[in-house]
Amino acid sequence: MTMTLADLKLLPQWVGYTAAKVPMNPHNGRAAASNNPDTWGTAAQAWAAKKRHNWAGVGYVFTIAAGVVGVD
Repeated sequence: MTMTLADLKLLPQWVGYTAAKVPMNPHNGRAAASNNPDTWGTAAQAWAAKKRHNWAGVGYVFTIAAGVVGVD
């Protein structure tokens, strides 16, 4: 199955990131962890936090459970 960006936006696996590519928790503005879903949020939450904290961007957290892979 091919997932679209709209499909990915439905999954609560989004974080912000700094210019140094540090993943950031959209809930509290602190560092996020790739192995802790409590530090991730929805795409909308990540975008709002990016604007609020002036982060460099937002990113999707890839997990085996979601069945999604990507290449950077």
